[in-house]
Amino acid sequence: MSCLARHRRAALLGILSLAVAAGAVAARVEVSDELARLAEIHGFDVTGLTETVGGWGRTDDGHLGDQLRTLLADYDYVIVAAPDGGVRRVIILGERAAWVPPPAPESSTDRGEAGIALPTTRQGSQRAVVAELEGAGGQRLEQMLLVDTGADFLVLPRSLLPSLGIDAQDLRDQEVQTANGRVTAKIGRLPGLWLDRERLADVEAAFIDDGKLGGHALLGMNVLGRYRMTIDDERSELRLFDR
Repeated sequence: MSCLARHRRAALLGILSLAVAAGAVAARVEVSDELARLAEIHGFDVTGLTETVGGWGRTDDGHLGDQLRTLLADYDYVIVAAPDGGVRRVIILGERAAWVPPPAPESSTDRGEAGIALPTTRQGSQRAVVAELEGAGGQRLEQMLLVDTGADFLVLPRSLLPSLGIDAQDLRDQEVQTANGRVTAKIGRLPGLWLDRERLADVEAAFIDDGKLGGHALLGMNVLGRYRMTIDDERSELRLFDR
């Protein structure tokens, strides 16, 4: 074999080796099957698994979080962290559609596909955003809210009732679900909740004794469920899109 032929053969073998290695790192799999497999191995729950049926994704051998991000690259999803830093739940919101952000809207009622962008901050293993609570007299109260897909309602400390002009005697008692379990709350309604410049009118809220919340307020699914939601860790941003 000539010297040139040997070089060509070595180059070809090198290319094939790289292709095999790449295939091992990023194998193509059915998303629903792989997600169910990871959930069984690592002990987390999956909501919305049917959204991935028929979809194909890729896997890698990295940390669980990296595996999930690679596998779900074509989907909108939320990963709920466990207290120990692992994964408690994965929520599939739907297939991600490519879009180009439109020009900045002139008003809060004309956001189009740009959605609502809220800066996030870390609160332990969770993300928090700042919103404004609109009270009975139209006054606004700025409040930090933990993004909590395990909470049924917008959950607020009971101590806020006087500041919001709400009488506790006008509220009803109800058991509600939070990430820390079920608790008894006073259920009422806020005239409005402001997320950036967008106002949500007549928002139901659960008021819970401050000691049971540990000083935190929660942005729950009665608000988050109105939107498709993405969390951008690199930009520290929560983005909400109309369904």
